[in-house]
Amino acid sequence: MNLGLLAAAAGHALAKDHANLAAHAVMAEAVRRLADESLPLQGGLLMHAIDTADLIGRGDDTDQLLRHAEALLEEEEQTIESASLLLRLARRKQRLGDSDNALTVLKRAEAMFEALGVERGAAICQGEVADILTGRGETEEALRIRREVELPVYERLGDVRSRAVTMGQIADILADRGEPDEALCIYREEQLPVFDRLGDARSRAVTMGKIADILAARGETDEALRIRREEELPVYERLGDVRSRAVTMGQIADILTGRGETDEALRIRREEELPVYERLGDVRSRAVTMGQIADILKGRGETDEALRIYREEQLPVFEGLGDVRSRAVTMGQIADILAGRGETDEALRIRREEQLPVFDRLGDARARAVTMGKIADTLAGRGETEEALRIRCEEQLPVYERLGDVREKSVVLYKIASLKIETGALERGEAQGIYDALAEAFEIAKSLKIPDGVGATGLLLGQILVLGSHYDDASKVLEAADAAYKVLGNEAGAAAAAEMLAMIEARRDQ
Repeated sequence: MNLGLLAAAAGHALAKDHANLAAHAVMAEAVRRLADESLPLQGGLLMHAIDTADLIGRGDDTDQLLRHAEALLEEEEQTIESASLLLRLARRKQRLGDSDNALTVLKRAEAMFEALGVERGAAICQGEVADILTGRGETEEALRIRREVELPVYERLGDVRSRAVTMGQIADILADRGEPDEALCIYREEQLPVFDRLGDARSRAVTMGKIADILAARGETDEALRIRREEELPVYERLGDVRSRAVTMGQIADILTGRGETDEALRIRREEELPVYERLGDVRSRAVTMGQIADILKGRGETDEALRIYREEQLPVFEGLGDVRSRAVTMGQIADILAGRGETDEALRIRREEQLPVFDRLGDARARAVTMGKIADTLAGRGETEEALRIRCEEQLPVYERLGDVREKSVVLYKIASLKIETGALERGEAQGIYDALAEAFEIAKSLKIPDGVGATGLLLGQILVLGSHYDDASKVLEAADAAYKVLGNEAGAAAAAEMLAMIEARRDQ
């Protein structure tokens, strides 16, 4: 059979159904031969091949095919296919950590779409720019693009689906920076009705999954699990979408892990996820899942096996794919284990030399702040509390404030207060500053309905209030902490809050 026709047929099937295993098998072989043999390709077939190579995690083939694309772009006049190839080239550059060049290529693609009068294509390019800016932490500009550039185009074209998708991307940003109520409103009112009206069961299931993400983060795990099991899985099973089913099973495993049900979570990873990705030939998703298995093992104290997985099952894959971000994240997991073992010098070296430079190059302010926080954790564990406190106050807090991420701001405020106590701030008469940090952190956690935040912050805030003999305020805070710990099933936390409440009552009776 003609290889081009074979690949085109399989690519068409993939475009309609990414879970089509037969199409994956055919296209994977076609991609390999197309990349290896440097066959002359037309733009449409080349796009199918690039999309498939990227989908199934074949980084080397993707790069080889993109080199074909660059050669083709030098020869061809401006066409929709040429602009679309530029869009794919930009995406690959971004994945490789070259966001500046990705933006340059996107501008070129956008200009080509505009010259061709393809308004939708130009809007898509702007959306890709917004994705890059979101990754860099420039969420205000990303939101501006979504609201002022993309949405008007889709509204003018009467494209209700693309409008709904863009509204969802706006909600994603809001959820990430700690505005879950507004995000939920968009998912429920701007997306779900559109997908219901269009009969788009897949998009509806995806949106329900976003809602479940927020509920799980708030500790509403029963409802989150119900959504996964009753609103998502049946849809993907009915569609025969084995990939999306595997992803959803993984999200169920995430919730179970958070609830301490690690045996069932491991079973899902090993029996429900890995076989699917292996059958699809998806090396990236397999590596990610192996890392999630390692995360569970690390949490259970099986650090030798966790390290082996990070080093042997993940790093080689991400290096082969040229995925610098995922490599840096995995190095961070290795650093976590080393720090826990007391190998703090090597852990700090990894943070400073293997992670920070990557996030700096990517312009990822959030990931940089998270890594600086890990450095602060290590330094605090070594007794270097003054430097740890400086990092929290100067390297983390301003970033989260600039990003509008109140969730992470709450966490950092709690850690700042804890470090101030460790450095003797109470003895120096600086209780007010500690109270201010904890009170703000507590109110944020309450407003966002984050039970672990309410519990931990409330317990410490209650103690500070008791020291100042503010028993009524302390009781209210500790009662909230007690309730939060009970939601989490944290018996030790609930007992500590109850003990403090009993002490307050005893003092009142004196």
